[in-house]
Amino acid sequence: MGIGNIQRWTGFVGPSPSMLRLQLEREGFAVSQWIDRLGMVYGWHTHNEDQVHYIISGELEVTVDIAGIYHTYILKAGDRDLVEAKVFHKTRVIGNGDLTYLVGAKRKVEEPKVEEIAPKPKKTRAAKSTTPKTKTTKAKATKTTTTKVRKKK
Repeated sequence: MGIGNIQRWTGFVGPSPSMLRLQLEREGFAVSQWIDRLGMVYGWHTHNEDQVHYIISGELEVTVDIAGIYHTYILKAGDRDLVEAKVFHKTRVIGNGDLTYLVGAKRKVEEPKVEEIAPKPKKTRAAKSTTPKTKTTKAKATKTTTTKVRKKK
């Protein structure tokens, strides 16, 4: 996560909440709408999933901790960010009024392990071998010998 995960609103008309919600849902996010009062603070915390703040109205100050370096940015109406899972961050409602925003949450899809997607081999009976089987026995505690065992016909 870095400062590059912010998208600024460039439209001439303010954002439509239903349009923003639809966009997040199409991207695979579970979406909820929040309203926070001016001055509301959420202290340092993390989430188990990627999280998007999509601002409908008001201003949100977000500070993220990336490897011990704090990055602070301000989101305004139509702006959005992406805070990746497990990244420590805090937020504060600033500006002249309350904040209305959408929160999108999406768990990262982990790559399946090869053995999970590869078909399991079928059990088949082994063909009878023509080579004689060998048997290993210990003659003494320090010496191992191998003898051939013949199968009776």
